[in-house]
Amino acid sequence: MDQWTRIKWMLGPDIMSTIKNTHVLIIGVGGVGSHATESLIRSGIEHITMIDYDKIDITNLNRQIMTNINNIGKYKIDVLEERMKQINPNSTIQKQYLHLSKEQINPIINQIKPNYVIDACDTMEVKKELIRVCLKQNIPFISCMGTGNKL
Repeated sequence: MDQWTRIKWMLGPDIMSTIKNTHVLIIGVGGVGSHATESLIRSGIEHITMIDYDKIDITNLNRQIMTNINNIGKYKIDVLEERMKQINPNSTIQKQYLHLSKEQINPIINQIKPNYVIDACDTMEVKKELIRVCLKQNIPFISCMGTGNKL
């Protein structure tokens, strides 16, 4: 038995190799992105690229999975990477400290070549361009339509 035993029981042992070798790009690791990242790691995904520029603030403590009173002021992707490595030390986490603009999306997608994209960013122009690029390149994506701190 290992930490993936129940997934193998559910999906079959052959699928685990596919899961482990899947590369997911996560844009924004706040309220949605942090929970999505942890769910992916706990499901066996071992290759994740996170893009975020933000540091943990006291207002994040109520909704972002990696935050606590002791890591306020630290970069979200650093703290989240540490948490993910504690769950699966074999995971490969790439980080880009970046406030993503729509002009950067196509070059980043072409460089990273993800199998899937999770859009959990707060900027509508970036969301729209990311959806256009993913559709054009036939990359499956999940886009969170909430926009943090915008009412």
